[in-house]
Parts: sequence; C-alpha cells; structure tokens
Amino acid sequence: MGQLRTELYDSLSNHHRRRLLLELLTESPRTASISRVDDETERLEFHHVHLPKLDDYGFIEWHRSLCCIERGPRFDDARPILEQVAADTDRFSTCN
Repeated sequence: MGQLRTELYDSLSNHHRRRLLLELLTESPRTASISRVDDETERLEFHHVHLPKLDDYGFIEWHRSLCCIERGPRFDDARPILEQVAADTDRFSTCN
C-alpha cells in the first residue's frame, strides 16, 4: 500500500497527470486522447515524461501507435483517492 500511495501522490502532484487521471474517471469507453494537447512543448512532456510514468505505475495503458490512453490495471486501486480529488476540485471550483 505504501508504494501505491507514493506513486499516486507523485502522479497527482503534476497538474497534467492529475487532469488526465481525473478525465479517465468519467471517460467512456474509458479512453482519453492526448490529441487535445495543443502546445508542442506540452505534447513532448506528455510523450517523454507524464505518459511513461503513469504507464509504468500501471494507472494507465498507453497505446503509443494509437495516441490513446485507457485505464490501466492499477487504476481501480487509485479510484477512491481520484474520486475524492475530483469531488474536492468540484467543490472548490464552485466556491467563488
């Protein structure tokens, strides 16, 4: 459990990785495309930093040839914390 927690907190500490994981909570059929990233620098970061890290942790499965991401084998282990982060994000975004 300690390693999962460390990897999850590392994943959530970056806003790009956090946004991607939160999108996968609600995407149907459980896929998210990185083609939505417009900035070339961000696209390179995704390909060389964020996606490999999330794939190594098992939170996503990255299909490089398809430019497609889906929930990985450990996504459901992370789901309770991701749902809490999503709820907190929604709650704080409406506190204006």
